[in-house]
Amino acid sequence: MKALTAILLLISLQGYADESELCLTQALYFEARNQGVQGMAAVAEVVMSRVESVKYPSTVCQVMRQGVQYSFYSDGKSDYPDRNNPVEMAAWGVAKSMALAFLGGAVYEPLEGYTVYARCDVPPTVTLWDYSVLSPRKPILEHCFYLEYRVVGYP
Repeated sequence: MKALTAILLLISLQGYADESELCLTQALYFEARNQGVQGMAAVAEVVMSRVESVKYPSTVCQVMRQGVQYSFYSDGKSDYPDRNNPVEMAAWGVAKSMALAFLGGAVYEPLEGYTVYARCDVPPTVTLWDYSVLSPRKPILEHCFYLEYRVVGYP
């Protein structure tokens, strides 16, 4: 386990090829760092499905910055893990590895095309999502995922 933690720490300290890699790493870390690979893959699939949809911005970073979709982006706290905490740095390393995989074309098939998620105990914000245009929820760990039939405010 110590060897794996050391490897993930090394991965996490390497630079980023572009801004999308950093933005997706941040999203996976802050949205699902306590949910392991499955939780991070589920979040990554939603982010990448949004990038591919005409209803959302066309880059990972623009998706992250859109309104209040991703609270970590605008909560005023650091957007990076504590470098002195090996557990947090290991989670950052996993997030970075997952980000690279999804930016390289990986797909999490159970959620392919899903563009909405929220913690299962906190439904999507009523002002942003109209449940009548969302599919029944699909729970995966702490998050529930939805297919949208149309986005409120869009044709």
